[in-house]
Amino acid sequence: MNLREEILKDRTKENMIRLAGILSEDKQLIEHLLKLISNENQESPAIRLAWLFQHLDDLFPKCVLPYQKDILVILNKGNRFDGVKRALVRALSNQKLKEEELGLAAEICFNYLSSQEESVAVKVHAMTVLLQIVQRVPELKDELIFSLEEQFPYQSAGFKSRAKKILKKLRVES
Repeated sequence: MNLREEILKDRTKENMIRLAGILSEDKQLIEHLLKLISNENQESPAIRLAWLFQHLDDLFPKCVLPYQKDILVILNKGNRFDGVKRALVRALSNQKLKEEELGLAAEICFNYLSSQEESVAVKVHAMTVLLQIVQRVPELKDELIFSLEEQFPYQSAGFKSRAKKILKKLRVES
């Protein structure tokens, strides 16, 4: 199956759901999808491929669990397409991260959170990942609080809404 052709010829949500069902039954196709996402140089196909991965995560989260390291490698590579970052960080935010992935995930998400160039959607999903990490690595709590409070006055309503919820959770856990 040529996933790239499939997503370009039929861009509907229904097709993405259909393809996610096919992927859920084929580990090699999931690995192929991640390679395509990692290597795609054109924005539209890259985003559509990542959207397919996001649907796979939404519908079959257990299928995505073994690929956390692959997702982090793609994100760490410095993908320039916002839609790809948004979909992959969102997938991470829906997963319980493996212990061995916490360090790299924290580094990537703190970088996204502090970046002036990242979109609100990427930052919001990064906040959710960081909250999960802080619940397991409390030493990072103060850094997350500082990061959120520092940016709060200058950010959008979406950022502020998620930051308030996360700050409230962090302060309750104190």
